[in-house]
Amino acid sequence: FLPELLQLAEIASNNSVVLQICLWSFDMCKDETGSGQTRANIISSEELTESYINQALVPILRSLSSLKNVFFEVINEPEWCLKDTPCSTNDCVD
Repeated sequence: FLPELLQLAEIASNNSVVLQICLWSFDMCKDETGSGQTRANIISSEELTESYINQALVPILRSLSSLKNVFFEVINEPEWCLKDTPCSTNDCVD
């Protein structure tokens, strides 16, 4: 995954294109497969959040750190999966 992501970012850079990467989305709290499962636990579980940071986020950031055309959106539309907002997904988180 990382080699392909770096290649994509470099192609974008070589063509003066800015690449926006969205790390999380409110869709993580939706049960789109009808299986009764969501990915909200990555947000609500400290252990899983830490695992995500160490195994995915840090390697992504390191691999793209030299490129100036990449920026990150932390979470797309967080209000749709947080309990204190108009949450409309299957698994609202604190």
